[in-house]
Amino acid sequence: MNGLKSVLKHVNKHSCPYKINLHCHTSFSDGSLSPLELVKQASITGVNHLSITDHHTIDGYKSIINSSELNNINLESLQLYSGTEISGLLKGCL
Repeated sequence: MNGLKSVLKHVNKHSCPYKINLHCHTSFSDGSLSPLELVKQASITGVNHLSITDHHTIDGYKSIINSSELNNINLESLQLYSGTEISGLLKGCL
């Protein structure tokens, strides 16, 4: 977690979403790209920090981490993080 803390210390208005994007959905929830497509796009566009944060699951993140196709992507400057978006209801209200 210390690595992410040091990243967050340097966030500014120019960071997001071009260098740091910590809220991305994939086809494992309501995103339009597969995890592999998302990571490829992030790598090509120069994103340095990417978190896959699908709704209620980390399966998209796990699928890319376990993918042999990840070896075909330049990850020298791209750090991947897992995350999840959880909906909360309070008395029927989101």
